[in-house]
Amino acid sequence: MRWFRFYAEARTDPKVMALPPVLFRAWVDILCMACESKMDDGCLPPVGVIAVAQHWSIVRTETALEELVKRGLLDRDKRGLRPHNWKARQYKSDSSTERVRKHRRNGVIPVTETFPQRPQRQIQRTETDAETEGPPAAASDPVLSLLSKAYENGLGNLSVGVEDELRDWSERVPANGRGEKCIEYAFREAAAQNHRSWSYVAAILTRLESEGWPAEPETVAPPSKAEVDWLERRYQKGRA
Repeated sequence: MRWFRFYAEARTDPKVMALPPVLFRAWVDILCMACESKMDDGCLPPVGVIAVAQHWSIVRTETALEELVKRGLLDRDKRGLRPHNWKARQYKSDSSTERVRKHRRNGVIPVTETFPQRPQRQIQRTETDAETEGPPAAASDPVLSLLSKAYENGLGNLSVGVEDELRDWSERVPANGRGEKCIEYAFREAAAQNHRSWSYVAAILTRLESEGWPAEPETVAPPSKAEVDWLERRYQKGRA
């Protein structure tokens, strides 16, 4: 799991305190994206990827980034944008695991080296659970039902992780004709582009959401490869 240092002084920093609520949230999301940078140097992903994460249009995202640069919260260099003073604030600390290994090589027996245990997800159900669960969510949610059918017809069997994703999207897609057209278009376009993967469909849905679920989804530009790759990495992390 990736993590980064978030300093308590941010609470009283004048530059941060002056941020409007929407821009403050975007700044925090950008810090998280910087932590996930491929080169581990805090460099931000392409504007299109940031727009997908914020559910904003490209123009609105570019405007927000420029505003953060003007306010001194983002730095621009030859590689692109990164949070102000990222390298200095996100320095690499020494690892206790490496110290333990060093002591072992020297014949010193330190405190037992421990590793965090990932909690096991409880998936076993009893007969009593099945009797009291009631009807499946898809049966009472037309948007979730449409998403589930489109997935099974275009991508294959549903897994636990995908079901969670579809349930999340069923709360975001409007339950009207526009939402239905956008869902059908997303799966149809994925098949037409020979990208039969949930990450590509999700990228299309995210782009449509950022455009306000247009009545004619065909008019919205398809997602870039960078957007699809970013969503795929997030999806794979969620499954780990």
